[in-house]
Amino acid sequence: MLLAAYSAHAQTYTYSVLYTFTGAADGGNPYSSLYRDPAGDLYATTLNDGGASGCGTVVETLFSTTLPWTEKPLHTFAGKPDDGCNPYGGLVVDKKGNLYGTTYAGGTDSLGTVFELTPPAKKKGSWTYNVIYNFAGAPKDGANPEDGLVLDSNGNLYGTTVGGGADGDGAAFELSPSATGFTESMLYSFKGKPDGTDPYAGLQLDAKDNAYGVTAAGGANGQGMVFELTPSDGVWTETPLYSFCPVTGCKDGGWPSGTLVVEGGYYGTTQAGGAHGDGTVFEFLKAKSKEVVLYSFQGKPDGSTPVAGLAGGTKGVYYGTTSAGGANNNNGMVFALTPEPSGGCPSGSNQGDFYCETNLYSFCSQASCSDGAVPIAALIQDAKGNLYGTTKQGGNTACGGSGCGVVFKLTPSTSE
Repeated sequence: MLLAAYSAHAQTYTYSVLYTFTGAADGGNPYSSLYRDPAGDLYATTLNDGGASGCGTVVETLFSTTLPWTEKPLHTFAGKPDDGCNPYGGLVVDKKGNLYGTTYAGGTDSLGTVFELTPPAKKKGSWTYNVIYNFAGAPKDGANPEDGLVLDSNGNLYGTTVGGGADGDGAAFELSPSATGFTESMLYSFKGKPDGTDPYAGLQLDAKDNAYGVTAAGGANGQGMVFELTPSDGVWTETPLYSFCPVTGCKDGGWPSGTLVVEGGYYGTTQAGGAHGDGTVFEFLKAKSKEVVLYSFQGKPDGSTPVAGLAGGTKGVYYGTTSAGGANNNNGMVFALTPEPSGGCPSGSNQGDFYCETNLYSFCSQASCSDGAVPIAALIQDAKGNLYGTTKQGGNTACGGSGCGVVFKLTPSTSE
């Protein structure tokens, strides 16, 4: 399905649905962002599998020059006790092409897992699936990871859990590889207020392998915070960097749940707060211990409630999704943020505090939301500037009538 072109910061985008989930063996209702391999195939996790377990899938959407693309299920989750269930987070890949991810539930104690998928030789045959860690919960372990993992140069995996930890407020963890498997270490246990709680988002690493993240709640004001985890001789120290909502109305934002972008700065989103109460895009200035709101969402026809983090960063341009708002019955949208030029934001864009926001696409523009609805995952961008993402609903009327979601692409006018 191809849809009309939409204007964005001096160029147009064409929106296309690459694949529509059915909720059967191909899965449905993806919450995760995508991973794109060198051949252009896209990988995701889904929450619905149409089977007895209802625990979700890992799927590969195969590149094609024609629409729609085809999809290949790589694994269907079975749940407790031998497998995970409910993979909310996306996938990360190592140097050998192995994929790693998390499940919120399932596993030995029904508290979630970390899994590995090893590709077949020359892409022939089936992938090999293994649970490499089962979470055990409080007080000595994390529980219920909601986002994906990040991988360092030594093959160590890092992530967060929303439950477990010494105080039950969530944890940050590391999985270190060895000849016999992976060993888990709990790096930090969150403590609530004035510390953070509910780290729904994953971690990001800087060049020195310091880890950064956000918590959706806790912090000094109960509306979440930005934190840093720093290693020294095997011991990790957590430093709260910024607590949201120190002012009336939370005009600086509140409840961040998307993974930070650590690229010359620290950029993220909040689901709530801002000048209009519909969420924000922010930058944290570490050197000044200061948070700056780059853009406050306004609802309709603007977006609202950005659950996911940002993509991009080239030339200061960022891309993201909002789970609500937009031009069509509150079904969300894709946006671009461009640094405001000296003459102000151009016609067709929305004025922010320091950035101009452009609506690249509002979902549910087609009958019965066949183009998808309610995107809650971060976008990815390829070398040509194409944007790829998922919606958790729309596409059809299956999955309880709200639709099973789609995989989509936005192609800029400059892309070949």
